[in-house]
Amino acid sequence: MEAARIFRELTNRLPAWVGGKNGETRERLEVGPAPRGGNSYTLNSTGGSDNQRFGASFRIIANTADWDQSVGMSAPGQSGDPESPFYDNLFELWANEKFFPVYYSREKIDRVAQDVIALDPEK
Repeated sequence: MEAARIFRELTNRLPAWVGGKNGETRERLEVGPAPRGGNSYTLNSTGGSDNQRFGASFRIIANTADWDQSVGMSAPGQSGDPESPFYDNLFELWANEKFFPVYYSREKIDRVAQDVIALDPEK
């Protein structure tokens, strides 16, 4: 069977890949450590060890009465590119269970953008 042969070939290559390229990739993507409380039975489920391997990386609390009062948390950051300064910019907030504002209205977004520009005119 062709599928069985392919499976055997890929399985035989797995240990070399895990120890080689996968290790290099893991190092590039690593942003921790950040010891967190909880386990698989608590609200902030983090797994059963100091190294979190699963759990919520994004949460949002949407205030439907006033959307601009909504908050969120995300890890490790706003970008999936480890070369970006925004790759891990939200990690500390997430690790310390802190939220960031999530604005919805055009008026609020424009107002916040103007405040940022006023603080740093080069942006």
